[in-house]
Amino acid sequence: MRGPDAGTFLQGMETSDVLQLEVGQIHSSLICGNKGKIQHHLLILRSPSNQWIVICDPGEGRSVGTLLDNFHVREDLKLRLLNNEEMLRMDLIGPFADNILEKMGHDPDNFQWVFEGTKVLSYRYDLGRSTRFINLVNMEQYKNLLRRFLNLRTLI
Repeated sequence: MRGPDAGTFLQGMETSDVLQLEVGQIHSSLICGNKGKIQHHLLILRSPSNQWIVICDPGEGRSVGTLLDNFHVREDLKLRLLNNEEMLRMDLIGPFADNILEKMGHDPDNFQWVFEGTKVLSYRYDLGRSTRFINLVNMEQYKNLLRRFLNLRTLI
């Protein structure tokens, strides 16, 4: 979702305060029905230039996109569905997750980095006490990134 009104629109559609997110931050949220029943669990990622990435559970992308689009009337924003043919999510969890990403070129102070010429988005979102990075990577580089993760894991 992108545009000058994207943050305000998203703020009104889900349960958390997305406007307090700074660029590179992520948090969990919900979309509820008019009676308060949970319809969708989301992860909201704040990107630069009035851009927000909404991650939902597998198989719910079209449903969430349709719901958001149905409420989008006059807001100055664009909605776009990212599918698994262009971008995939790969979580890296464990005590060495940050070390592995740094060895691959990730700067811990910047969520956006480049792996073999392709942009990767890596958001730290800890799972309890375990370090977790949610990585969004172009489908073409997914296998190369996974191989590199596995090779570096054995070196640590």
